[in-house]
Formats: sequence, structure tokens, C-alpha cells
Amino acid sequence: MFTNLLSNSIKFTPPGGRVELCCTKRENDAQVTVTDTGHGISEEFLPCVFDRFCRGPDKTSGNEGLGLGLAIARYVVEAQAEVLAPQ
Repeated sequence: MFTNLLSNSIKFTPPGGRVELCCTKRENDAQVTVTDTGHGISEEFLPCVFDRFCRGPDKTSGNEGLGLGLAIARYVVEAQAEVLAPQ
């Protein structure tokens, strides 16, 4: 999951850009944030960014793929949350 988020961030950040990874402890949880200086995600695309096989309209980067990475990352996070949820 982290590899996918970081590789996407690096892939879509132009040369000379910046990618940052931050991990913060929040009570009994951790929050991980990945930020970059890439072109970003359009507002119209945000509702489906974690859907399977969904690709953004901007294909100028030349990167190919099926659009599964963020969907898998979301699934892993949701599955972990379910396992760790108090009973």
C-alpha cells in the first residue's frame, strides 16, 4: 500500500519536484500523509480516484496501467480497519 502511494507520487511529480512522506501518531492510531508537487487530481476525478480500473483524464505522463493501485490500497486500509476495530 505504501509502495503504491509513494510510487504514484514519484511517477506523477515532474523532475525537480518534491515528494514528502509524513507519519504522525494520533492517540492509538497513525496517520500517514504523502504529498507532492505533481499536477494533482482534478476535482471531477476525485469521486472515482479509488475505483478499480479508473484512470484520470490526464495521460500526458505516458505512464500506463490498469488503474488498480489506489483501489487495492483502499481495500488494504479498509480490511485492516475492520480487523483492528474494537469488538
